[in-house]
Amino acid sequence: MAEEPTPKAVRFPSIVVDEDDKKNTELEEVILEGAGEGPAFTSTEVAVKGQFAEVRSSTVRKTKRKSLRSTKKSIRKRKSDATPKHGRFIREGASVDDIIENMKSDSSDTALQLRCLLAIERLVETDARKRGEVADGGGIEAIIDAMKECKAQRDIQASSCWVLSNLCRNYELNERVVLKGGLDATLEAAAAFHTSEQVQHACLALFCNMALNGETLKKLVDTNVFPVVLKAIKNFPENEWIQFTAVQTVQNLANAKEHIDYLLQSGCVPSVIESMQACPDHDELLQSSMWIFSCMAFSGSDEIRAEMIKQGVLEQIRVALADSEGHGGVCFTGCSALSNIARTDSLLQEIVDAGLVSVLLNALRECIEDESVLRVGCRALVLLLDNDAAAKECKQKGALKLCEDVLDKFPNGPVSVEAKQALKLQKMKDKGCAIL
Repeated sequence: MAEEPTPKAVRFPSIVVDEDDKKNTELEEVILEGAGEGPAFTSTEVAVKGQFAEVRSSTVRKTKRKSLRSTKKSIRKRKSDATPKHGRFIREGASVDDIIENMKSDSSDTALQLRCLLAIERLVETDARKRGEVADGGGIEAIIDAMKECKAQRDIQASSCWVLSNLCRNYELNERVVLKGGLDATLEAAAAFHTSEQVQHACLALFCNMALNGETLKKLVDTNVFPVVLKAIKNFPENEWIQFTAVQTVQNLANAKEHIDYLLQSGCVPSVIESMQACPDHDELLQSSMWIFSCMAFSGSDEIRAEMIKQGVLEQIRVALADSEGHGGVCFTGCSALSNIARTDSLLQEIVDAGLVSVLLNALRECIEDESVLRVGCRALVLLLDNDAAAKECKQKGALKLCEDVLDKFPNGPVSVEAKQALKLQKMKDKGCAIL
């Protein structure tokens, strides 16, 4: 049985995309308490909530990028520095109704609007109930009016998108934001400030959250949002947060099986590969990218898998796994993508020629304590062993001993089933028996 992708939600600075707001508190506590310079977070702690629930990586890689906390502070600082020193003061502890009433009093007052937006953002970022209060009190309309009245104000556009992105964490509010004109206003902002990292990141965050709702996702496809997402990948190669958020948006598109053909035809695969090459040390981006490949390979046809290979997917999986250093999320998604591509028998030789057999075995050795990685990795081995060249290389690289080691550590459960099957097939190949 193939490994079916089951992604649910993602988390990055200032926004959370989650289908169940009741689960947000636990994740936010991990972010706030665990952030800091030094090692990157494991996939279980960051980037995905639910998707990698089985990953329990004990190894985390050090990267040069900023931590979530420091990046979040820098975003706050930019907004604070840009806030005008004049304008009406929004008192600490002001109610949602008071803030929205102030916004509605003069939607063209830039200083007032920005102060109100920042106040609302602080409220809705961590309090799910406040999001409902903002929407029910006319906050969505007030925010979109501010975007329309202050089209030339970069900070207004960015802050508005951040607030709307938080509101879109709620499934029902997601649709209301679109119906009230939030999608159109965001597309206008993205076009008007196509060179602004601040606005592009905020717009991408909103698109990413909107893409969690199936009905809204269809509207994103119909209104050509994804070319905007792919353009951001191309235009901001050095901004890791833009790259990461853009890839997460594409990931939400890949989660919907009905859009796999569109995903391939729209040029998403080359753009995701471009992002992986721009951020080779960003583990969360790499695992999200390979989850896209896994979704496409699982839901797509043999022809789609073949086209993915033509567009360079195998080489990116090889590089990511080779450099993973035992990172659980990267190894899990890489093995999952490889396993799903290997479902097409005619592509097995191309997988072997790409050097993925040796890389796969090394990744499994590095994750010998990770049951989830071993399960999908051994499944990939089972499929690859149908190829004589792969079976020969497996024998040379010690796959037999590896499977025995896996069974020693996990004698029971799903991992043992796959490992026993791989072990059996290897022994049959050694004896010259055909695998049916």
